[in-house]
Amino acid sequence: MTLRLLLLAALAALLTVAFGCGQTTTTPPGGDDPDPDPVVLFGDLEFGDDATLDVVTWNLHNYPSNGQTSVRYVAAAVRAMDADVIAFQEIAEGPYFDSLLDSLAADGYAGERARTDRYINLAYVWKTATVSGVDLSEPLRDGSVHLRYPYVMEMTYQGTPLTIIDNHLKCCGDGLLSQTDTEDEEYIRAAACAELDAWIETHAPDRGVILLGDLNDLLLDPAVHNVFQVFLDDPDHYRFADYDLATADNQSSWSWKLQSHLDHILVSDELFPALERDGSEVRTMRLDRLLEGGFNEYLDNLSDHFPVGVRLVVQPAP
Repeated sequence: MTLRLLLLAALAALLTVAFGCGQTTTTPPGGDDPDPDPVVLFGDLEFGDDATLDVVTWNLHNYPSNGQTSVRYVAAAVRAMDADVIAFQEIAEGPYFDSLLDSLAADGYAGERARTDRYINLAYVWKTATVSGVDLSEPLRDGSVHLRYPYVMEMTYQGTPLTIIDNHLKCCGDGLLSQTDTEDEEYIRAAACAELDAWIETHAPDRGVILLGDLNDLLLDPAVHNVFQVFLDDPDHYRFADYDLATADNQSSWSWKLQSHLDHILVSDELFPALERDGSEVRTMRLDRLLEGGFNEYLDNLSDHFPVGVRLVVQPAP
């Protein structure tokens, strides 16, 4: 090799050491994750509290939208939210949900994904230190119009038995509820709510109930077109904890793409005191504001929905 070639080779080696090779690596499922530390991602988020029951609903939009990187982002968000229970919608890939549970196990979380693979699975993650006696089921599978089965969690918090119902109602429509067209999207959502109301009255008449999820409609529609009217007409037994978010002039509290508020949390009358006590809170968590890439980074790696959470001050059972 000539002296010139030797000098060029040496120079290339020095540049490689000094500046790196400039190559981009990707992470296969289950491999080491090069994404930022969770503290960097969502370290400024504060939601969960040791003195409250913290429950969140989050549509993850065909999870995982970006493979193992999405697993990393979701795990970071779960740790930062510090909620007792998170109810997910659109968990499309079971192995990636298992990967999420593996990454959260050391932090004291457990979870389960619904086994019925219809209309994209529902799932739960919960804190094992605060949530006990978990029993999961998929009722209403024989409903005539309830096409998206709910996923029900029976659980105990500080000695208080509670029922959480995760659901993802039929999407779309024109905003007008037909009372006769059974194919109408609004009709299907309204009928689903009626079935849920009947199920709650039959199976959990004296338990605190939280019905939540991507319910795919607005709380503020006129009564004649409001798919939630069966609940709104019964204020002695039901209350939408997130009603103020839906009515806010500032759309930054809206849960879907900042265009509308579709993710709701309904509580039964047994939990009204817990919703009214000092320390309670309802919030849409704008995780995109904690990312350097803002909403685009959030959309690429997480979802087009923001999580909505409620903090309930539940008094320990005697």
